[in-house]
Amino acid sequence: MRTLSLMSGRDEYTEPEARPTRRQRPPSRRRRRPRSGGRGGGLQFDRRLLLLAIAAVVLVVVLIFAVRQCQRDQLVNSYKGYVSDVTEIVDESTGQCEQFRTTLSNEESKAPAMLRQEIRQIADAAEATRSRAEDLNPPGALDAAHRSLLVALGFRAGALGRLADDLPSVLQNNDEAVAANGLASVMQRVLASDVLYEDSFLAPATTALEADDIVGVELPQGDDRTSCLPGNTTRYASARGALELLPALRRTGGDGNTTDPGGNLKGVALVSVEALPSGTRLLPGEEVAVTASSELRWRVTIENGGDFDETGVKIVGELKFPGADEAEIRENTIAEIRTGETASIELAGPSQPRFETADLKITAGPVPGETRTENNEATYKVKFNFG
Repeated sequence: MRTLSLMSGRDEYTEPEARPTRRQRPPSRRRRRPRSGGRGGGLQFDRRLLLLAIAAVVLVVVLIFAVRQCQRDQLVNSYKGYVSDVTEIVDESTGQCEQFRTTLSNEESKAPAMLRQEIRQIADAAEATRSRAEDLNPPGALDAAHRSLLVALGFRAGALGRLADDLPSVLQNNDEAVAANGLASVMQRVLASDVLYEDSFLAPATTALEADDIVGVELPQGDDRTSCLPGNTTRYASARGALELLPALRRTGGDGNTTDPGGNLKGVALVSVEALPSGTRLLPGEEVAVTASSELRWRVTIENGGDFDETGVKIVGELKFPGADEAEIRENTIAEIRTGETASIELAGPSQPRFETADLKITAGPVPGETRTENNEATYKVKFNFG
């Protein structure tokens, strides 16, 4: 835009001032951060970080190695502790088997009752050994093998217990084949315990030791070290082999008519007779009053004083009233009575009690082979009264 100056009398042209189209900021100065440590300080800082990182990695590696070594030590110690305990258990069981084989040889000519008692004691000890094995804490890799060990020890204890129960009846059987088969069936379970130990415990346990690289630890092994029937004694598990054992087991030092431990006594004895339900005990040769009723019955107790368990022992009661032509007969049978034990059984009372005195004769047995029968029977005088 032009402006005129009237004061000078002449035209004077003045250019208008240029206006800035936008506000301009003065240039800013960049601030430099001061360098720590002077010249070359950044490089030293980077080196420190690198050293710290390396130290941290080394520490982690050392810790990992220490943890793994600790775990390894724990694993090795668990194997060592378990194998040590198993070795003690197996040695104990093998010792029981040695006692068992000695008993079977019967070199001292012991009676069946004493042989049975010895085998029972060995069986109880074998069961205690198996119970101890249950308390062991195997490494995880040996869990299945340990269960097999328990089964093997259970077979041994069970077989010995069964033989203790069956031995008297086996030896009493006059049929050699039946007796041998009965003995062989027990010995087969004993042999099975050996097979279970070898195949189901020792083999997988050894594999587990090798897999975990456990050295310096050895499981008990070897025929004489672990077997209940080592070497050629395995033949006893057959009927023919068991037949070889019968003569020694039947060999006794007595004459059959004595209670000497070396004898071969057979027989039962009458112990007592009671009137039920009152429980009144009858006395031989004495008159004893009992209450006559429909519930009256006789309880007879006998004892097996022989060296054999007995089965099918017949008990007979004969009640005879004065003037009667025949006695009333009552019979019952004791299914089984073991040597040295007592057993009781009941006989029915009279069909129609008379209120007078009658003779009651009780007879127990005799059992086959019994030579002494004077203690098998007794006669009682019974006076029947009103209730």
